[in-house]
Amino acid sequence: METLHDMKNDKSASVPFFLSVLLLLSLPGSPARAGEAEDWAAGMAVGEAAIKDGRYADAVDAFRKSAGQAQSFGISDERHIRSLGKLAEAQNCAADAQAAEATARKALELAEKHLGADSVETARAANQLGDALFSQEKNAEAMPLYKRALAIRKKALGAEHADTAETMGCIGL
Repeated sequence: METLHDMKNDKSASVPFFLSVLLLLSLPGSPARAGEAEDWAAGMAVGEAAIKDGRYADAVDAFRKSAGQAQSFGISDERHIRSLGKLAEAQNCAADAQAAEATARKALELAEKHLGADSVETARAANQLGDALFSQEKNAEAMPLYKRALAIRKKALGAEHADTAETMGCIGL
C-alpha cells in the first residue's frame, strides 16, 4: 500500500497528490477552512467595533476585506451575503449612500437567489437597501423594502425581536 509520503516522492504521482491535498483543504471542517472562517469572523468583529465607535471608514475597510474573504466560502454562502450587507451599512454610515445602495442591492439579489425570499438574511438585506434609499431621500422606494423586511422578521423572529423592532422604527411604528 502506498503512503502519502510515497505518493509525494513519486514524480509521476505529483499532480494527483497536490490535487488531493487541495481537495482535502477545500473540504468543510478542514484546518485551512477553519482558519478562513476565524479570519472572516475576526474581520466582521473589527467592522462592528468600528461602527460602534463611529469610525465608519475603518468599518468600510474591515467589511470590504471580510466580503473578499467570504467569497472563498462561495457566493451563495450566508457569510458572503452578510458581509456585503454589513459593508452596505458601513458605507451608508460613512455618508456614501450610493455605494451602499449598490452593495445592498447585490446582497439582496444574492440572498433572494441563494437563501430564499423569506430568509432572515433576505430581510436584513432588504432593510439595509431601504436604509440606503432612505438616506438618499428615496422614501417611496425604501418603504416597500422596510415593509417586506418587517413581514419576514415578524414571521421568522417574532414581533418582540430586536431586528423586528429596528424595522418597525424605520417604518415609524
